[in-house]
Amino acid sequence: MTVSIARGMIGAEILKLRRNRGLMVFAGLLSVGVVVILFGVTAIEHASDPAKNAPAGGMNGFEHAVRALGVYFGVLTAVLIGGEAGTADIASGVFRDLVATGRSRLSLFAVRAPAAIVVSLAFVMSAYLVSIAAIFLFAGGDPTPSVGLCFRALRGSCWPM
Repeated sequence: MTVSIARGMIGAEILKLRRNRGLMVFAGLLSVGVVVILFGVTAIEHASDPAKNAPAGGMNGFEHAVRALGVYFGVLTAVLIGGEAGTADIASGVFRDLVATGRSRLSLFAVRAPAAIVVSLAFVMSAYLVSIAAIFLFAGGDPTPSVGLCFRALRGSCWPM
């Protein structure tokens, strides 16, 4: 399989995932929706009792957002999209037709992982950008993370283990 054929097959898999509206809505709720709810509830708590509850943004909000996306909801979004990418053709009964085209089963399955990764990263990165905006918007008087820390959080090296 050449690079151009692989690129076209990955693009077709991305299109198949993108056209599944239920999957896209639920993945959006698990990623961006959770971040909006997280910051919304925390902002309401701070507005109701500022002495007891810290502002939604700042370093505290940054830690909560990175942990929520990196440990819980980013992983759930990736599992949801990856599960759909791996089983959609078999469940709908068109996998036999795809094999009949002459492509090897290995190449048909090998293009699904990069497609699922691309779609998952699109959701997680959009949720991360929304959380970065909320961190600076709702910081109040708290210190905010530096740009370097925001980029290091993408690599997973924010806090020492």
